[in-house]
Amino acid sequence: MLIDIKLPNIAGVNEVDVVDILVNIGDSIKFEQIIFVVEAQKASFDIPSPYNGIVKDIKVKIFDTVKINDIIIIIDSDEINLQSSLKTSSNILDVICDNKISKVYNNKFKSTKTKDYFLNDFKSYATPLIRRLSRKLNIDLFNIKGSGRKGRILKSDLDDYLNIKSRFINNNKKDNKSIKKENEFDKFGKTKFLAISDLQKNIANKLHKTWNTIPHVTQFDEIDITDLEVFRHSENKRLSFDKNFIKITPIIFLLKSIAKSLKKMPNFNSSLSNDGSFLILKEYINIGVAVNSSYGLFVPVICNVDKKNIIDLSVELSNLSNQVRSNKLRKVDCQGGSFTVSSLGKLGGIFFTPIINFPEVAILGISKILVKPVFVLNKIIPRTILPFSLSYDHRVINGVDAGEFMCLIDYFMSDIRRLII
Repeated sequence: MLIDIKLPNIAGVNEVDVVDILVNIGDSIKFEQIIFVVEAQKASFDIPSPYNGIVKDIKVKIFDTVKINDIIIIIDSDEINLQSSLKTSSNILDVICDNKISKVYNNKFKSTKTKDYFLNDFKSYATPLIRRLSRKLNIDLFNIKGSGRKGRILKSDLDDYLNIKSRFINNNKKDNKSIKKENEFDKFGKTKFLAISDLQKNIANKLHKTWNTIPHVTQFDEIDITDLEVFRHSENKRLSFDKNFIKITPIIFLLKSIAKSLKKMPNFNSSLSNDGSFLILKEYINIGVAVNSSYGLFVPVICNVDKKNIIDLSVELSNLSNQVRSNKLRKVDCQGGSFTVSSLGKLGGIFFTPIINFPEVAILGISKILVKPVFVLNKIIPRTILPFSLSYDHRVINGVDAGEFMCLIDYFMSDIRRLII
């Protein structure tokens, strides 16, 4: 018996675009076999066959716009008992996404398999190509969180899923005997194993790639911030009476000084193309600030530093730091940086060699503020000194430019009135 299959109600939309037809006239199809792929509201949906049968006619073409309840295909099926259900007002099924129920009007479609198919697959945003690839690789898209725009699943997401799954399987194959074989130190005394978190592994892999890819050079200098500190302490005291007061730290003035310096020397605010043939100069100034926490090291990004005042920067950095320490930082908060600052704070040490945050070309590190005797106007007097280190990509920046950049930062930090010029 010939049966008209109509387009079901999908996600509450009135019409969809046909983006792929997966069967031909004369094909033998099975129940729940995917026969069409349609797109609505920038999301793709697979349309399964509600019957076993033979394709007799296809009523639509690729790129056609089809309305709900339009006939899309005619099949010849012996499943006569299903014909009556076809005459119901809602046709085959009524799919409602976003955690609602898939309503199915025939007992055959009330199977757990069918229900799970719609609940899971229709909530996954992916192109028809990705859906076909996922079926070929036997990957349930419901298990994957898309990294594309608005959560769309990309091919890289499938690759990452397979890599993680492969590592998980390989790790489970290791028994205590093989682990013990890897330990070459127990012959000298007792040892124990400490698992490395995925976050630590990701950081380690990125640092390893960066170190092997970028020819690092680091230069060191000191800034006299005596006058800056006098002003900063006075402002903190003045603002402390405000109930919403957030302490201004030295790094805030450093961020403004870096922003001014980057405008004068844009090569430091760039990225090198993959083939190394050109520089990508960024017209925005987004500075990442490394923040340590019990959950690991994160680099939240403050956008448009050059357009924000000292108070705004203090509030934003404080909020981002609190999010890091409470493990509430979003992935988007760590994206879009064009330059990075790393601070050892009060931990001690004078200089260090920070590793560039790829694909950026430079990073500035600051150490603990010191009070040192300095010869000024024939007198030795105590001055407040900030040691800082600049690592840069030598393919993009030479030593002279690095020295000039450090002098610019010193110029602005030693007299912050220059920041307003």
